[in-house]
Amino acid sequence: METALDRREAGDLEGAIELLMTAASGDLAHHELAITLAKLLDESGQSARAEPWFRHALKLAPDDLDVITNYGTFLASRGKIAEGLPYLARGRELGRTMMASFSDGELDAIPDLRAFVAGAELNLARAYLELGEPEKSRPLIEPWLTDPERWPIAHDLLADLIEDVGAEPDAVAREGLAAGHASPMMVDHLLESFLQHDPPDFAAIEQTLTEANTTLAFDWMGAAPEIEETLAHLRQRFARAVMRGLIEADTYPHLVALSTRPPADADD
Repeated sequence: METALDRREAGDLEGAIELLMTAASGDLAHHELAITLAKLLDESGQSARAEPWFRHALKLAPDDLDVITNYGTFLASRGKIAEGLPYLARGRELGRTMMASFSDGELDAIPDLRAFVAGAELNLARAYLELGEPEKSRPLIEPWLTDPERWPIAHDLLADLIEDVGAEPDAVAREGLAAGHASPMMVDHLLESFLQHDPPDFAAIEQTLTEANTTLAFDWMGAAPEIEETLAHLRQRFARAVMRGLIEADTYPHLVALSTRPPADADD
């Protein structure tokens, strides 16, 4: 498997598949070979050849998190959403049970487990949206809105959910931030809405920055170019208001800190 994956990383996907096909055919009891071969076949666009290997891996290891999650994802991606749903739900259940047995520090040392749970929950959320059950999607999406790696996927899913149910984006963003479930782009949306007023509501902006810095434990301000643009505009409006004596800068510590933040291209 290591040699095959090295070939795949080097761009020789067909060579990796050929090597795994030989190995898996010679050891039909090895579920890791079977699931790896299934994933590579699917990656190469050979879904018809991949599905029997997914099923074989599932037969060998019916409670394996990798096997269950990837098979459910495979089915959902092929439009077999109702068929894939139980596997995604089972994968999520197993993953969450495993995560609960570790401390946060221990989980940092096993990122693959977190990745499996994220994949299961976000794919399960997408499946519920496709099946017209958005109320089941939101609890699966919210934990990943604050994840430094997966928030873009979670945010896109939430945007689809908002559109499906006809919710008000401002209200969803405000409620999410107050509850600790807000992506960087949700914060950006709120800041943009405040900047549309003249003068801006700097007290509300200060509170939003305070909550965002508490909720998002990574550099959310540098997470997307759109956010950098909004913050640059905000700095200008804040500086202008201070110079005109409209507000006292010391009243807004987060806005003051934002004013001293280096531009996005400062290190270039």
